[in-house]
Amino acid sequence: MRSLMLSFLLSLRLIRLIICVGYLLHAHVFQLLCKRVPSRFVKNVNHVRQLIKMIAYSHIGGMQTSYMQALRALSSVNKFSRNKVSEFGQTEAVNNVRFSVSEESKITNYLTAGDQEGLNQLLENILKNNTGDAESGVKELCLQLYVTGNRTLRKRDILPEVLMGAEYIDFTKEYNSIPNDRLIDYVMTFYNKILAANNAINDKKKLTAIKEYIDGHYFEDLCLDSLARQFHATPVYLSRAVKEILGISFLSYLNNLRVDKAKELLSKTDMPVNEVAGKVGFNDRHTLTRVFKNSQGITPTTFRELNRDP
Repeated sequence: MRSLMLSFLLSLRLIRLIICVGYLLHAHVFQLLCKRVPSRFVKNVNHVRQLIKMIAYSHIGGMQTSYMQALRALSSVNKFSRNKVSEFGQTEAVNNVRFSVSEESKITNYLTAGDQEGLNQLLENILKNNTGDAESGVKELCLQLYVTGNRTLRKRDILPEVLMGAEYIDFTKEYNSIPNDRLIDYVMTFYNKILAANNAINDKKKLTAIKEYIDGHYFEDLCLDSLARQFHATPVYLSRAVKEILGISFLSYLNNLRVDKAKELLSKTDMPVNEVAGKVGFNDRHTLTRVFKNSQGITPTTFRELNRDP
């Protein structure tokens, strides 16, 4: 019996791992992974079901159902009671929560994209569609919303306890004992923090992309207006964003980059100064000379004489 229970627990850990990983995989990959579950697990379940009252599903889709049932059963355990076994029987009522797969996908997309307006409107509709349900129905909805948000959060490798800080509660264990209005407030706070975290990540990616674009197009007729069109933003936003990531203004960074490229050409080639100016993005020799002298204290010609390669 001891070895049987150990084998069962190990198999159960594998099932839980597959469920968690399955959230991050495409459906066909998830199904292939599920086939790796040891066949002896089915045999173990048949034995252990005599000791533990549980619902067994014969299809892959039942795994997620079992996972949600396990969360509900876990939350119902009284931490002050000596009885730490919670049953989820066949006759337990299933709450008719109006929360579709399509709505779940939209929430994930809104959270990932940082779309506050789209998310708020969708959540308002979902809550409205579930208003008037039994108290347990609202709790079930909050649990599903939390699991959806948590799945999105984990794709960013951020733990919910880190994100929530002092406000964190072990939601999947405690939600059943928390008043509905507080549950809804907690989920809304959780979502808002996910949005803020994703916006910060998205902004960082965009700023990195802006820098890379400038570095790769410095020799073109580049300005804030053309950069704004490229990234579908306003010149004011880009000016502030560039200064935030680079520490200097857009024009200063661009001129410094062009001067550095001009120095390479001046020291390593015999290219005329006016051609060097065109190669690095300046309109003419005079503009290059003015910007170069302001930056280096000498003219391009003097720099070439002092730094020409042998």
